[in-house]
Amino acid sequence: MVNRKKRRVLADCIYGDSENDADQRYLAGFFVPDRFLSLKMGRKSIGVFGDLEINRAQKESRLTEVLSSPAVNRAAGEWLNKKNTDVADQIAWLANVYSIDAFRLPENFPAWLSEGMRKHGLKFQIVRGALFASRHV
Repeated sequence: MVNRKKRRVLADCIYGDSENDADQRYLAGFFVPDRFLSLKMGRKSIGVFGDLEINRAQKESRLTEVLSSPAVNRAAGEWLNKKNTDVADQIAWLANVYSIDAFRLPENFPAWLSEGMRKHGLKFQIVRGALFASRHV
């Protein structure tokens, strides 16, 4: 039996709307005026949407997975044994589900959210400039 190193999973993480955040618009591929959470790991891209946007996200986005924010909140709450959860709890739950080791965050990522991630023990680095250099092409 050959011992193989576990592949390190690094995810790009964005929390913003696609009207004002060019990286979010590039990743999701469609216009959303409200903030939403998105992750990109290799070829997989995930968006977490509220009830008002989820149907449109499923039809119009170029994300490979579209998740319901209320469903992710419930799952995160059960996993953390908490009644009220927040976006940092959602990210921690997603990190657990998708075996994410660390995150790359854009420089405009909300400080309150990165602090919540730190409290969960999540590792991250801030990326200066565009998160997706390919969007400039």
